Amino acid sequence: QVPLAVFVWDDGYGISVAKEFQTTKGSISAALAGFEPDRRSSGGVRILKEKGWKYPELLRLFETGLAEVRQKHQPALFHIEELTQPQGHSTSGSHERYKSPDRLQWEKQTDCLEQMKGWLVREGYATEEKLHEIRTTARLKVKESRDKAWKRCNHYAGTRLKELEQIYAAISDQRPNAVELKKELSALKTPVISEVLKNARKMLFEISAGGSEPALPKLESWIRACYQTAERHYHAQLYSSSPNSALAVAPVGPVYGPNPERRNGYEILNRFFDHAFSTHSNLIAFGEDVGKIGDVNQGLAGIQQKYGESRIFDTGIREWTIVGQAIGLSMRGWRPIAEIQYLDYLVYGLSALTDDLATVRYRSNGKQMAPAIIRTRGH
Repeated sequence: QVPLAVFVWDDGYGISVAKEFQTTKGSISAALAGFEPDRRSSGGVRILKEKGWKYPELLRLFETGLAEVRQKHQPALFHIEELTQPQGHSTSGSHERYKSPDRLQWEKQTDCLEQMKGWLVREGYATEEKLHEIRTTARLKVKESRDKAWKRCNHYAGTRLKELEQIYAAISDQRPNAVELKKELSALKTPVISEVLKNARKMLFEISAGGSEPALPKLESWIRACYQTAERHYHAQLYSSSPNSALAVAPVGPVYGPNPERRNGYEILNRFFDHAFSTHSNLIAFGEDVGKIGDVNQGLAGIQQKYGESRIFDTGIREWTIVGQAIGLSMRGWRPIAEIQYLDYLVYGLSALTDDLATVRYRSNGKQMAPAIIRTRGH
């Protein structure tokens, strides 16, 4: 049992489809009712429900519910219903297209923001005037932040564009295609760097085709600089470049004595694991049939008995969960060996491997890492 709190903010729809078509029994809490603790077992997941527009009730629910999660290490699902969508599920998904007039009227009356506003006024925490002032100030701040972010986003492309325009000014207009490319560049509206670079590469091809062009070296240098920046922005930290990188470890080949002892492969692995677990206190292994029987090929046979169930343990046959455990543990200093029993089953955890485990370092620009080992075998 872990102190996990899961919140489901339920507005009654999944994109444009009502939850009756999305969820068993039309309710996530009803569908998961079998997980609730009972007299036979204290394990499971507590299920707590409340309406999203009842602010005081939500405060009480969160305060008591989260305290119990922390104190008892009891997972809990907070199912918050009757939330409203002021603008639909996306800017392109107007909810007028799929909600009835009655539903839209109910959402207007029960709007969580308006309910919160009314509660603040009724309880004397704020006045109508003060709330209006806060809303006006907030709108201005959001717009300023938007403009600032947009300006920052376009700064790099805008700077490169000005540099390229200076280079183009030195290119002869005797080349008809060069003139067209200059016009195309000028016609770009808030261009991204890929559009500017695309135009520059076309120009490079054009002026390299024949005849001398004094601007050619500057254009080549400009393009190289763009690629170097792109290398940092888009390609760096895909793999570790530190001295601790697995790619920097020199391979160690086998060394045999004059009269080597013959052993089965699983026995050699077993001896290695025994040494590894005795050497590295943060090493753990878990997965399908890893614990009690020591994996299907006996590579970990006897290791649980020697080092304990807290370091070598079985899990359910849930590949995605196994990969998720490996990611979380490895990001927090452990060195997990996560066992997927056979290669065939790896497919069920493939999304977590490719979308999450493989991208931790890249997406954090090297600030995080997940040195997990995923172990499997063919039949």
